[in-house]
Amino acid sequence: MNNQSSKHIVVFSSIFDDWGGSEELWALAIPYLIEAGHRVSVVKDKIKRTHPSFVKLANVGVQLVDLSSRADRIKKLLYITSKPFENKIKLPVRTLNEQYADKIASLQPDYVIVGQGVNFDGLLMADEIRQKGIPYFVIAQKAVEFFWPHKIYRAAMRQALLAAKQSYFVSKHNLTLTQDQFGCVIPNATVVFNPIKLGDRLQPMPPTEPHFRLACVGRLFLLDKGQDILIRILSKDTWKNRPILVNFIGHGVDDESLQEMARYLGVTNVEFSGFQGNMDQVWAQHHGLILPSRAEGMPLAMLEAMAMSRTVIVSTAGGNAEIVTDGVNGFIGECGEQSFEAAMERAWEQRANWPAIAEKARETVLREVPAKPEQTFANLLLVQMLLD
Repeated sequence: MNNQSSKHIVVFSSIFDDWGGSEELWALAIPYLIEAGHRVSVVKDKIKRTHPSFVKLANVGVQLVDLSSRADRIKKLLYITSKPFENKIKLPVRTLNEQYADKIASLQPDYVIVGQGVNFDGLLMADEIRQKGIPYFVIAQKAVEFFWPHKIYRAAMRQALLAAKQSYFVSKHNLTLTQDQFGCVIPNATVVFNPIKLGDRLQPMPPTEPHFRLACVGRLFLLDKGQDILIRILSKDTWKNRPILVNFIGHGVDDESLQEMARYLGVTNVEFSGFQGNMDQVWAQHHGLILPSRAEGMPLAMLEAMAMSRTVIVSTAGGNAEIVTDGVNGFIGECGEQSFEAAMERAWEQRANWPAIAEKARETVLREVPAKPEQTFANLLLVQMLLD
């Protein structure tokens, strides 16, 4: 689609980390927007320009803009540490979004894409953009049953959702829960997939001696990823006495806590390998994936493991049940200890069938997930812009 007049598209990311998986979708869609003749800027609180993903964006001509200066961040820190929480819950967030929206408006965008980590952490910004009369799109990467919009902000967030040109969710679960949380049907809502890495080539299953190896891939952040549930299950004699090893792959704020928990409970059939950049090598050494998550959108780790023809044992968090059918192309249980252990037990009983189940998993992903989700997403944006 290259017959549209050139527009300036500004992507706002609500992520405060250097880079998050929830930024992959819009980032990989940007080259298609540029190819269609549009100009793109990316804005966030603070951009780490040396991060490989931002280097790639800069190399294709994307303007990178920090929304806060060092002085702004010092002021914000002083405010947060000097005021009682209840006295500051409304004003600073609203004021910060107003300031950020002013900076975004100064870039004179034709459209704004509000990229969120969860389903409402960027909606106050979207509401400020709405008030400035700038058309915008919203992306929601996760929705959580135990995390709901605060009553102070709920009305503004709801208004922002209803006024968006299009709202994109990465699972039906996330869309349904968001509608429940705001008590309304969200118009112009679309479910999309995140880009997944298929690997350079399929890796053969490794030997099952001396043990079966499962990778638990993701941030070490137990509030979302639930690794503590898994360690608690593995502390039982039943699992201690089985030839199975779980490798926790990733970094996060709960790294030390989880390792200390494992030592305290005497769990020795675990490893903590940190971040691994070569996932082909990871799957060459592991028979499957295990994710006891409490909160998800549609986990890339699950889709990528299935695409690499590996057995997955996952919780029902997020959109997992939209992809995994228990005993057919994987194993699935609630994130609580009892239900998830039951799923692990079913998987263990069928371990001889893991290769066949993993092949069905791969077939599912190749059937359900577009070959290039980022291009599909870019085309959805371009169509909406063309309709204006």
